[in-house]
Amino acid sequence: MSKIDTERFRLRRQIRVHTAQGRLTGWILAIMPLLLGFAFYLVNPGTIGEPRAFDRRASYMVLDLARRNAVLHYVEYDTSLIRRFA
Repeated sequence: MSKIDTERFRLRRQIRVHTAQGRLTGWILAIMPLLLGFAFYLVNPGTIGEPRAFDRRASYMVLDLARRNAVLHYVEYDTSLIRRFA
């Protein structure tokens, strides 16, 4: 009888571990697209002719890992050149 009880407790612990792992995997898979989308937004803050905001200037970001900061720069450019090739 004690062997059956021991086996039951072992199975309950395994089920608890597997359900916890499943919940953690679910959270990771749910949050990952949001984090990746935010990371892609930071890496590519905008391109010429396709601004991410209402500002029409070209933009680029300088990421300094040593100082742990990122600086967003805007550059004026002639929009008539873009319209001519589009």
